[in-house]
Amino acid sequence: MKVRAPFTIDHEPTLFMLACLQGDVERWQLTEPDDYLRFLTYQWDEGKSFVNIEHDVEFEPSIVMELWECESDWCFAPYEGITEPQLPHLGMAKISSSHIEKTHDVWKTFTECSEVLRLRWQRQPTWSMLDGYLYRFSAGRGLFAHRHSTTVVNRRPPGVVQMSDDSMAGFLHGA
Repeated sequence: MKVRAPFTIDHEPTLFMLACLQGDVERWQLTEPDDYLRFLTYQWDEGKSFVNIEHDVEFEPSIVMELWECESDWCFAPYEGITEPQLPHLGMAKISSSHIEKTHDVWKTFTECSEVLRLRWQRQPTWSMLDGYLYRFSAGRGLFAHRHSTTVVNRRPPGVVQMSDDSMAGFLHGA
């Protein structure tokens, strides 16, 4: 099992659960505004299946194996407490090598359209746009994520206060 855990700050419950996992678990520190995009681009370039676990997700270790063993090419564990339909997010998601192959240019096209996005929203494209972009890009190719019934908790780590905007800087520093 290959687990990748991008993070900006340490969140003790997530770290504890990551330590309980078996297999190839690797944390990726994100410090610059474009680091999450670079991280995902690297994963797509590598082309191997992985489970993505963001630093603010609290989970039971069994959900990771559930995702890993799922026959779907792309799946996710929904966030607890959200009753409306959730778009697939990257907080706790498996992306298979097959899905990567079918969406091989997703992050290149995100980069190419970033000027359009910047003009539309009057700000730079940020990490929070990546899962929505992956969803739209994949759906445009008839590819949809499988939603699992097991939920995870998305919790803002201690020390991070309300974000004043959608930028990585706001997230990193709690601005």
